[in-house]
Amino acid sequence: MKSMTGMGKASGLLQDVPIRLEIKSVNHRYLDTNFRAPGRYSPLEIPVQQFIREHINRGRVEIFIFEEKTAQLSPTEITAFKNYHSYLSNITTELKIAEPVSLQHLLSGVGGWIYKELDVSKTWKDLKPILLKAITDLNKMREKEGLSLREDIKGRLTTIQKIKENVESLVSEVQEQLDEKLTNKIKERKEELAELDPQRLHTEVVYYLDRMDVSEELKRLESHFSQILSFIESKDPIGRKIDFLLQEFNREFNTIASKSQNAQIAHLVVDAKVALEKIREQIQNIE
Repeated sequence: MKSMTGMGKASGLLQDVPIRLEIKSVNHRYLDTNFRAPGRYSPLEIPVQQFIREHINRGRVEIFIFEEKTAQLSPTEITAFKNYHSYLSNITTELKIAEPVSLQHLLSGVGGWIYKELDVSKTWKDLKPILLKAITDLNKMREKEGLSLREDIKGRLTTIQKIKENVESLVSEVQEQLDEKLTNKIKERKEELAELDPQRLHTEVVYYLDRMDVSEELKRLESHFSQILSFIESKDPIGRKIDFLLQEFNREFNTIASKSQNAQIAHLVVDAKVALEKIREQIQNIE
């Protein structure tokens, strides 16, 4: 189980240019990637996004590339400066401009020429292992955070399990009270009910008792516990699955409270729903 929150870093060379790559992720309903880098690396955006999809399933992911400037020019930069200088010199010659080409002229326009010299396939080949290292670093942090979330969720599930057991212990007592209440009502209205068809009376009583029965809801809760415990031990993305199960938990507890018509059970259900809401908050950050 992984959190969607994390950060990873890696460094390396892109066509002899030293770079630092940072990747950050936060929670998001789907996978959303954002590539931020110097303009000449923009052709790498699509392969970077595709590579991210192979290793991350969900979250808002931002990838940053920073060039680490050094005093030593890379071969790509040297070639770009030479070609751009020749280009500007040809312009001054053709237009008979006396002003010589200066360093300021070169610095103000060489960026586009460096971009032209960029070999996209070679640069991607250089970037790929750097990106993989940063993703690995990111996922280690996401797994560590996921472990912490898992332990917190397991603790809250234990609380909910105990609440469910307390509800179960009250159910038989509540059922007896309901049976007694129904019996007394029948006795009180014996004369009125005597006029009813016995078969219809029997059907109505069975229907009433069935409406008060919460055994099916309790069985489904037990099944939900087994499923959610299985999910949180899985290495696969499980955030959406658990989110759906939490809705089912809420539905079962609401039905139990409604059917039981008992104050103690109603209070226990409120406690269970508070714990479920805490889990739901945690699940928003799980991949």
